[in-house]
Amino acid sequence: MRRHTRAFAALSITALGLLGLGATNAPPADALSPCRSAPMPPDWCFSPPAAPVAPTGLSATAVMQTRVSLTWADNSGSESAYFVRRTVGGVVGQPVALAANSTAYTDPGAPPDSVIQYDVYADACNIYGCTDSRVASRTVRTKPQPATPELSVSGGQDGYWYYKSWSYPFNRVWVTLPSYTITGTAVDWDTTGAVQLVLTDNGVQQDDAGTAAGMSAGFNAANPGYGDNHGFTIHRAALPAEGTHYACVTARGVGAGGDSPTKCVTYFVEGAPYWPVLTQTADRVSVAFTDMNDHETGYILQRQDAAGWIQAASMGPVAGHGTRQSLAVSDSVPSGVCYRVLMNYSTMQGNSYSMTSSTVCTKG
Repeated sequence: MRRHTRAFAALSITALGLLGLGATNAPPADALSPCRSAPMPPDWCFSPPAAPVAPTGLSATAVMQTRVSLTWADNSGSESAYFVRRTVGGVVGQPVALAANSTAYTDPGAPPDSVIQYDVYADACNIYGCTDSRVASRTVRTKPQPATPELSVSGGQDGYWYYKSWSYPFNRVWVTLPSYTITGTAVDWDTTGAVQLVLTDNGVQQDDAGTAAGMSAGFNAANPGYGDNHGFTIHRAALPAEGTHYACVTARGVGAGGDSPTKCVTYFVEGAPYWPVLTQTADRVSVAFTDMNDHETGYILQRQDAAGWIQAASMGPVAGHGTRQSLAVSDSVPSGVCYRVLMNYSTMQGNSYSMTSSTVCTKG
């Protein structure tokens, strides 16, 4: 309790009474007579007011690495101000003064990764001094500085197993779909805002409304935590271009001063034989190409003549995709004769189709 006696405390209260002045927050009226009439008024006539009722229900929450939120119940109707004081490692800081009737305070500069004791108290003042209430205390530990941003992803092209036979040994094939799905987890080390995901497909950021809204809306947006995992799923139609594609995700707003590492998955769009390259000798022509399909039934090397495209060589299906293959024929042909690779494939419903590569021609 703080008690400050003014230098003029020895003045006669009787004289003050003649001037029509009374002590602020003085004792009740029935006790004023000694202060006004006694030759030597008692000490309490020159005293600060009684202590206000102490605050209760103090809570302290570390809402981020350097910010602590305090709340309490204001139980007094006579305080002049509230004060918040913090102690870190035994060092007591200067109290922060708040207005009367305050019930909350946010410490914007708390040291990270520290145990902090917060004291909250009120005081009441008059011309003779101030009196503090009892102190409400609470200890809290602030979060450490953000760790390295973390992101993990998995997934890729959508598809399903098609069973041609349900009896053992099972005859099944994997059927790919023109879409892909990415699932993953972002570890949120930053409590100041929501995590945002950025998707790039073959290096091009995807900004269409459906993708952007689907990735951002509701993703760790309300009261984000610290060091907690947040799962996500991105489902998107595959790019129409044939070949292997790279879909990559970056998490933003996850702390440590930057974005997370970018993580990618691949998916494959089937297509016709790709990148034919013709090699010729005096009596042989070969055409190399890239297998771009998982469901072919075979390949045919075709040569163009006056009657149209005729078969020159053939080969069976190739497991998987993306490998270089070659078809050759013993031909002694003049320059300007053109070749192409035709791929036959069938659907699970038994329908047959074909695709052809671009055309390559012999040279003189």
